[in-house]
Amino acid sequence: MKYLLQFIILFMLLFAGSCKDETPYTIPYVPVGFSVYPNSLDSDLGVSRYKYFLRVGYRGIVVYRLAMDQFMAYDRACTFDSQNLKAIIEVDATGVVAKCPVCGSQYLLTDGYPFKGPATNALLKYQTSWNGFQVVITN
Repeated sequence: MKYLLQFIILFMLLFAGSCKDETPYTIPYVPVGFSVYPNSLDSDLGVSRYKYFLRVGYRGIVVYRLAMDQFMAYDRACTFDSQNLKAIIEVDATGVVAKCPVCGSQYLLTDGYPFKGPATNALLKYQTSWNGFQVVITN
């Protein structure tokens, strides 16, 4: 009985460390709800184009127009170190890749997933709905 108890305790100690949270980043919840009119005369949000919105989301939001009726919206906080005030993604010259100036992680704006760098988690994605005139971005 003594050996069985020792075995159970040893087994529990060995596997206790394997139950860690797998999410290495935390982007705080910030309520988001705003509209964009991409077809207005002063808008530059054409197909395969992006636009920054600085005063919304956790670190700002980038909206990318994937097709005439499809939009993607992501928080600009890098998922590798979301607490770093300088880890804010910026879209590069290709217009489809967003890079973190701090860690070098690169994300595709078509799906938000990283393809280079230390980041392994996708950008925080917001919901978009299109009614033909406006895009509503919410969480």
